[in-house]
Amino acid sequence: ITPDGLTLLITEAGNYRLRSLNLCTGKGTTCPAGLNEAWTASGAVKTLLGSPSSVEGYADGVGTEVSFTYISGVDYLPDGKTLLVSERGNMVIRTVSVASGL
Repeated sequence: ITPDGLTLLITEAGNYRLRSLNLCTGKGTTCPAGLNEAWTASGAVKTLLGSPSSVEGYADGVGTEVSFTYISGVDYLPDGKTLLVSERGNMVIRTVSVASGL
């Protein structure tokens, strides 16, 4: 979950990408008590990093220019500005600047 608590980060190991689920789509900046309708709203789920065509590999870049092989985890560093992304297939831990990578 992002530091603001509004977005869930999802690793898709077999699709080689990092996705997000906006928990408050269409609800402004404050989350309602019931989130079910927000999950199905248009634009709630999007690809942040990785190939939209599910192609594996190893490439740095921004957004869909990045390629992964079996993402196995993601977490924020304490600064809230950097993600660590672990890849099982490439056996690496990569850093992502939230400002430029997302």
